Amino acid sequence: NLVAGQVAKVFARQLLGWLLFGHLQCAPRDFFVESVGHGTDDLASPVTGVAAEKEWFGQFVLRPERAPPWTPSTLEAVFFTGRAVRVLTRSKRWLDLSELQEQWEAGEPVVAAAVTGGSVVGVVALVERTRSESATRLRQLLEESGLRGHLHMLRGMYLMGFGA
Repeated sequence: NLVAGQVAKVFARQLLGWLLFGHLQCAPRDFFVESVGHGTDDLASPVTGVAAEKEWFGQFVLRPERAPPWTPSTLEAVFFTGRAVRVLTRSKRWLDLSELQEQWEAGEPVVAAAVTGGSVVGVVALVERTRSESATRLRQLLEESGLRGHLHMLRGMYLMGFGA
């Protein structure tokens, strides 16, 4: 039981580190999200559009074979959330430190309990809450950057307004 408890704590730290901070806190191949790129883990430094695109699409991969037996949608939500948090942290649009601390303290026992044989319902709820918050903030960031206008312009240019 002691070993299982320690393993659960390590996994909780890995999961919460990715969900809340966008950081992988483990050696390669120890978690179901893996960094395969050569991007920076310094989220305080800005990145160019090209580097941000490479990070979003190529720096991290989801390895379901290393994951707990959760649904694919939960694994995808974890994967999306960590990447979104990285973007939001760089743009200073993520949670403040006190909110992150509260989420960490609330989430750690929930994740640890699920890993040691408890219900996964709490973990799924935690993942969904964090995913929803990050998606909302990411959408706001994209809208503020004028993405909608650019998409309308592209539609008009390529489709000339027909069929859309």
